[in-house]
Amino acid sequence: VMPEIVLPGHIRGISPDRIVVGLSEEETMPVTFPRDNRLTLISGMEESGKTNMLRIIARQLAGTCRVLFVNADKEEDAGKRIADIIRRASAEEKTALFVDNFPKWLSEADYQTLNDLEDLAGDRKNHSFSLYAAGDAAEVIQESSGIVGRMIRSGYSILLGGSFQEHSCQFE
Repeated sequence: VMPEIVLPGHIRGISPDRIVVGLSEEETMPVTFPRDNRLTLISGMEESGKTNMLRIIARQLAGTCRVLFVNADKEEDAGKRIADIIRRASAEEKTALFVDNFPKWLSEADYQTLNDLEDLAGDRKNHSFSLYAAGDAAEVIQESSGIVGRMIRSGYSILLGGSFQEHSCQFE
């Protein structure tokens, strides 16, 4: 039975190479995924906790790499800032980029930035860059022009929540 309140301090015994993203209801055990993921898409409807999930993951990675959080809705120069981060990522220290409202950013990103992002996310030799992105699943697919599908096929990926069943052919 799931306790009424679960605090981060209650979750113990997690391997340092894993990130906790929740608890399984059946066993009240942590649900985790590997830290060396290149692409993590968090999807859901409005007010479903996508931004909160990004923040929870970012807190777990703080101190292990350079953590950058960009809200494409609220930052005027978000597109340029993300493009700069992606262009510098391969040459700099290990970087985890968190993008809130990923579909909006995708719809405004230039072709070269999208190519650079795909290369970074799919680079199996270079473990220095990870993308954590939040948005509605249908919007991500609609705005991506196939970039998300190519990134998923070329690298390690995790898809959390949302309505991926309707688009399963793109998320094999």
